[in-house]
Amino acid sequence: RPRSLLVALYKFSFKFLSNFLGSVHLVIVILVGLLFGCFVESVSFSVFFSTIRSYAGGYHAPTRTRCFLQSLLVFLFSIGAIKLSLLSNYLLIFTLTLFLASSVYIWKTAPIANENKSLDENELVIFRKKTRIIIILDAFCSLFFYIIALPNISGAAMIAVVMTGFFCLLAKKSNNS
Repeated sequence: RPRSLLVALYKFSFKFLSNFLGSVHLVIVILVGLLFGCFVESVSFSVFFSTIRSYAGGYHAPTRTRCFLQSLLVFLFSIGAIKLSLLSNYLLIFTLTLFLASSVYIWKTAPIANENKSLDENELVIFRKKTRIIIILDAFCSLFFYIIALPNISGAAMIAVVMTGFFCLLAKKSNNS
């Protein structure tokens, strides 16, 4: 009986910590966006990235704390990359090239399971289809937002795919070693 109480306490604590870190991440997204004048980019990137990443899979940190810290670094790097991509046509073309290469890589390899998220055969098929649909939608969103003169949102969509491609590649390399 005391053991079941201890297990319940661990489960509650884990869920509380997960929700807390998720809330902190949301607050950081909003604060970074407001402080650096890139609120739209911050929210856009977070939406695009979390959508594709939840189905494509890829590298996952071994602990919640490392996950939080790595997510924060990826977020800050990505916001910087979005801002950089807007500085010149050459950087935009470079971003587009990375986006296309990442899209092809994700299309061919995703979903990528890991020890934190194992997938059975049925889930692999479903997640692969959903990932591919998201890549197509992401490409259309990128093009649409660029055409209507919102290159910051277009850049957020492209960088989200690039970062997901990076995490898929990282997971493949660590799974093969």
